[in-house]
Amino acid sequence: MIKKLEVPNEYKKYISITLCLTSECNYKCWYCYQNAAERKTEVDYKDCIKFVKQVQEKYPEKEILVLLMGGETLFYKDINDVIEELYNMGIKIDVTTNGSKPEKWWVKYGHMINNLTISYHHKEVDEDEFINKCKIITSNLNRHVSIALMLEPKYFDEIYKVARRLVDEVNNLMIMIKPIENSLCFKDFQYFTTEQNEYILKNRKFKSKIRKITPSPFDLSDVVITEQNGNQTTKPLNEVILRKETNFKGMKCYAGIEEFFMNFDGSIYRANCLIDKLGNVSEDLILPNKPIICDREECYCRIDVQMTKEI
Repeated sequence: MIKKLEVPNEYKKYISITLCLTSECNYKCWYCYQNAAERKTEVDYKDCIKFVKQVQEKYPEKEILVLLMGGETLFYKDINDVIEELYNMGIKIDVTTNGSKPEKWWVKYGHMINNLTISYHHKEVDEDEFINKCKIITSNLNRHVSIALMLEPKYFDEIYKVARRLVDEVNNLMIMIKPIENSLCFKDFQYFTTEQNEYILKNRKFKSKIRKITPSPFDLSDVVITEQNGNQTTKPLNEVILRKETNFKGMKCYAGIEEFFMNFDGSIYRANCLIDKLGNVSEDLILPNKPIICDREECYCRIDVQMTKEI
């Protein structure tokens, strides 16, 4: 059992806040756990900004990273105001999107975004249009862009073909294969074959030509682990998650101090795992001063896993 897990020293100056702004989406992916086509939930962006300012004022020595998510994040009616206000506050901004905004939007707002992940949904977008959009977006950001290719068993070969085209045709891309899993118990779910699973394990990430770019504070890839005997090792964060070395039950977790999470209805929690609801973003909130004892058998979310854990 580990004694402590923490991020490398250069990342300890950051606090992350995830804001789920809207459950609406312009796509209708059958595997979307948000059921965005059926539910419409949005929060007031002024409440979100107020909450970020509250965290900023409580921790003036820290840098704030805000992760904007959806639904389709950029479908949020006040997304321009959110991004402009956060940018003017000196906040580092991370956006997850399907990239469907028009070119003129990326020209105006692209430079304000510090980290960008674009998801590819094979049945919702034309392949050529998606690749051309990636070219436009990367030309307006001085950093690499992450592409998450949502891999369906039915379109296995076609989606890997898109991955290879992106590598060959677009610079500054980090391309990730994201297999659709049956974690939500979809009826008549089609599973990957043994051969497909083996291929995925060997071909999970791709990188296109990366020119000299500005590093992103969101590029955390390792965690530092201290064993009970005092030995300290640095491990890739993805390896810790894939090997399911994420049972922190009974340990002190610094979610609510190093991280906050806002759900679609404005509920504020310490972390993405929804532990310890602190109230609603529309209310006056009292932020925690102490870590919480983890009560979960497994930590699933990358952001949650990287928060400090200790005996």
